[in-house]
Amino acid sequence: MASEELRLVTAAQRGDVESFNALVRLYESRVYNLSYRMLGDADSAADAAQDAFLAAYRNLRSFRGGSFRSWLLRIATNACYDILRIRKRRPAVSLDAALAS
Repeated sequence: MASEELRLVTAAQRGDVESFNALVRLYESRVYNLSYRMLGDADSAADAAQDAFLAAYRNLRSFRGGSFRSWLLRIATNACYDILRIRKRRPAVSLDAALAS
């Protein structure tokens, strides 16, 4: 598994989009599940997962080895923190709750 991951990462760093897509397929459920656990709702988790994969793709050349999975999950965690910060600045209030008061 690790050698296959390394092969895919190396090929993706050289510009092979199919190799990056294979990495996405390999880790999409882990990234989504992490995001869902942190954010608590499916739509936000899907957004965070997408943001994480886009950030990973853009910054793939800066990956210096080690565990790609750990690197990717750290990016996903940071994407979730970004969403949580935005929520804190602009808290959403349910219309039902607002009308009930």
